[in-house]
Amino acid sequence: MENKWIAIYYAVIEKLQQQGRPIGVFKSLHIKSYYVNGKGKHSAWQYHRHHIDEIKISGAHLKEMPEYKTGIAIIVDFAEHLLLHYIIVMANTTSPNHGMYVSIENCKDKIGVWEEYAIEGCKRFGIEFDDSWRENLTLPSFYKGLW
Repeated sequence: MENKWIAIYYAVIEKLQQQGRPIGVFKSLHIKSYYVNGKGKHSAWQYHRHHIDEIKISGAHLKEMPEYKTGIAIIVDFAEHLLLHYIIVMANTTSPNHGMYVSIENCKDKIGVWEEYAIEGCKRFGIEFDDSWRENLTLPSFYKGLW
C-alpha cells in the first residue's frame, strides 16, 4: 500500500520550489545568499535548510552521515519547516521524528505551536489535517506529559 503522506510531502516540496524556494546541495545552499535571516517568534530562525531525504531518514541520524553535507536541501521558512515535519510525522517513516519540538523555544506548549503552524500550512497547501497526528510523534515519555 502506498503511503499518501510521502506523495503529499514531495508535492509540497515541488510547490515550494515552484514558488521560488531555493534547492541545492546542503553544504552549498547558504540562506544568506537568498534571504536576510533573523530570529522571530519563539526565538526560531525565520529561514531553515531542510534536507529533502528527511522523509526517508530521521534528521537525527542524517546528521551523523556524510550525506548530511552532500544531500539535497530546500530553504524554507519556519512555518513551512513545521509543516514539512508534520507531514513526516504523519508518514511515520522515520524515528525519531520529533526534532522540530526542540527548535520551538520560549513557549510552554511546543506541540500546540507546532500544531497551529501545521494547521495553517495544511490550509495553505490544501492538505487534510489529522487531529491524531500527535500519536505518531516519537517524543520520549517524559515529554509526553508536557502536552
